[in-house]
Amino acid sequence: MPARPVRRMTLRELLSESDRYIRETHDHLQMNLAPAVRELRKLVVPRKTQEVADITVHNAVDRALKSEGYAGELLGSLDELLQAICDHAKRESFGL
Repeated sequence: MPARPVRRMTLRELLSESDRYIRETHDHLQMNLAPAVRELRKLVVPRKTQEVADITVHNAVDRALKSEGYAGELLGSLDELLQAICDHAKRESFGL
């Protein structure tokens, strides 16, 4: 989350931060989470010619879960920023 509290940010700062979080989330999903899920899927799809060690599956699940956890953190921060943008817009439109 940004160093400055969300409540004290200007609308421009909120929009810039949300844009940064959107890009970071997109990059993380493409570069980390999607490949981790693909790797896990390859391991758990049954194949007659290939035996997969339990530790290999465990490590793949661990990577996917860590990646999903980080994606959740990013999305939580983005949600907070977007909610602040919405609140800011409501205040401006009602003159509060």
